[in-house]
Amino acid sequence: MTTTTTLSTCWYNLNLKKFDTSTYSQWISAFLSNVNTNFYLVIYSDQQSHHLLLPYIANNPHIKLVLIEIDQLFMARYKDFWQKNHDSNHLLNQMVDWQLNLIWAEKTKFVENTLRASYFPPTDFYGWCDIGYFRDGSCPTHDFPYVQHLDKNKIYYACVNPNIQSIYNLVNHKNHHTRLPVEPIPPNQNTIAGGFYICGRDLVCNWADIFHHKLLTYIKHGALVKDDQIIIVDCIFSRENNRLFHIIFFQSDNQNQIQSTNQNQIQSNNDQSANQNQIQSNNDQSANQNQSNNDEKNKWFYFRDYLRRQKGGKEPIEGSVGLEGGTSIELLPVGVSVLMAIKNGVEYIDESVGSVLAQTYPHWELLIGINGLPVGSDIYHRAKQFYNEKIRVFDTNIQTGKSATLNYLVSQCRFRYVAILDVDDIWLPSKLAKQMATLSSFDVAGTMCEYICTENPLLHGKKPELPVGEDYQREFDFCRFNPIINSSVIIKRELAWWDETSTVEDYELWLRLRKQGRRFLNLPHVLVKHRIHSSSAFNNNLSNWFERDSLQAKYRPTSLIFN
Repeated sequence: MTTTTTLSTCWYNLNLKKFDTSTYSQWISAFLSNVNTNFYLVIYSDQQSHHLLLPYIANNPHIKLVLIEIDQLFMARYKDFWQKNHDSNHLLNQMVDWQLNLIWAEKTKFVENTLRASYFPPTDFYGWCDIGYFRDGSCPTHDFPYVQHLDKNKIYYACVNPNIQSIYNLVNHKNHHTRLPVEPIPPNQNTIAGGFYICGRDLVCNWADIFHHKLLTYIKHGALVKDDQIIIVDCIFSRENNRLFHIIFFQSDNQNQIQSTNQNQIQSNNDQSANQNQIQSNNDQSANQNQSNNDEKNKWFYFRDYLRRQKGGKEPIEGSVGLEGGTSIELLPVGVSVLMAIKNGVEYIDESVGSVLAQTYPHWELLIGINGLPVGSDIYHRAKQFYNEKIRVFDTNIQTGKSATLNYLVSQCRFRYVAILDVDDIWLPSKLAKQMATLSSFDVAGTMCEYICTENPLLHGKKPELPVGEDYQREFDFCRFNPIINSSVIIKRELAWWDETSTVEDYELWLRLRKQGRRFLNLPHVLVKHRIHSSSAFNNNLSNWFERDSLQAKYRPTSLIFN
């Protein structure tokens, strides 16, 4: 039998935890005693905790124990935040040690390390499973996890509260500057079961990056992170990310039906009125209350039933998140959303926008974002002159830089692919058409370019020496130099997320995607005219060159952290 899935879990025996050690011991036994040939399991622990695990590891080649101390975890770099967060976390700070929230936030990084370290042969799916996920007499069945019905291009979570319209609206009503919900996500909300998730191999690193970037936003503004569910909910229901997720709804016996969110069906006022006027008998209320109690006890763990070949009892209703007409990636129309972030160089906007209007490929839109300038600036009004049914202009007033503006524009995209065009560059008319013919086989596609440099006749009209074709995906070392001209790129929308702490955001993205094993292509055709001039934002910031060197050191292939 082929092993299809690799799961990760952890066991750190903290002094103050939600349950006593003997309870965890029972759950560990139920889980580890039944690891079967359908999946591999990597368990992370430390020196003081791992002895409880040893009896289950010796004779099972599908289990790997990895020892790493808490202060060596990725999230430990934010130790000061976790300690301050714990002091403000009144729902949990009397129940658990502050390190527990750090460990919860490490889940996606644990899974990412499992993939990168190659403790086992590669599998189609990877995921996280809490060490206590099998409790109340349950255990992994012989066919767990059954994944043949899963989409490798989705991240699967269970939704334990079907009434998600309000949390969706709350998450997407964001402060324009902090990019946090205006009204904080209630710390006691229970929407997504964070103890188990599963996704295709190609999404592992992407999900870890998305979670980390979202967490950084909370850290930056000192927002309360009651537990990892807060970050997960913000990620899943935020418009810029929700196309990646597939949530499974819980349906109890006393519910008629729970609609999938991508159906976007809202009850009419008449239906709401009817529901409000429905009066149950005392006996019915009692029976429903008993059923509700059972559901409350089990619904956090019923996802395990969804991953069994023969599912008995309650059937989950599945649905991709997307309450605004379906924002799942497979439902987005094929086309290109062109992003143009502007702070300087507006004097070139007629040429750049004109080159988009001249494209022979018809299915495009242009999103212009004005960043780092006061609301209603002259540059905004200059760009607004181009506004029409295919060109939208956003006065973002985001002071945190180009990356934040690009990420905001991605959240507004209507098409499946994203292209970048700097305001001082120009496209040739066939640019989009030639690239779109290649994107079924590649994640990122660039092209050759020709320099525009009136300040230096020796550069003007020249072409840079860039690797072309698809062979460089396997052979070219991206750490030598940036092989992608920013204004030449088209990228799958789900991969378009720029690090807002980086000053060389494009190079950082390519290095990150390259490390994830994404497929790159540079077409050999000159389809972009790339302008080089003294007022270029990059050329005038020496720190960019220092960060470039730092990124090359970060992403250069080295020995893995875990042995």
